[in-house]
Amino acid sequence: MSVWSGIRQVSQTEIAYCAGLYEGEGNCHTRRGAKGADLQIAMCDKEPLLKFQGVLGGNLSGPHPPKSPEPNAKPYYTWSMGNWSKVEKVINLLSPYLSPRRLGQFELAQLNKPTRKVKVYNHA
Repeated sequence: MSVWSGIRQVSQTEIAYCAGLYEGEGNCHTRRGAKGADLQIAMCDKEPLLKFQGVLGGNLSGPHPPKSPEPNAKPYYTWSMGNWSKVEKVINLLSPYLSPRRLGQFELAQLNKPTRKVKVYNHA
């Protein structure tokens, strides 16, 4: 069985893989002073992020300098998504596979959902 992710047809197995990676390494945070939310995964290994991006889209950046001054610290890569309509779609795809903690982050993001302003023109 396949599900439309907005990018291409993807299998439930691919979605479950993405949910597992997100569960272990991801975060969802709301924006200060603005509506919306960002999804992000940061890790040293690029290949899992490439697979994640191939399934769900988003942006991949890096390598970034290590966050720690430790001599064995490694550079890291970041996957991110900030477009609300895409974030909402990813939330809906991953939710069935995620823990209550991650679902709680998504609930907070939903509270910060941007509202569309509709312009009303008077054609009198």
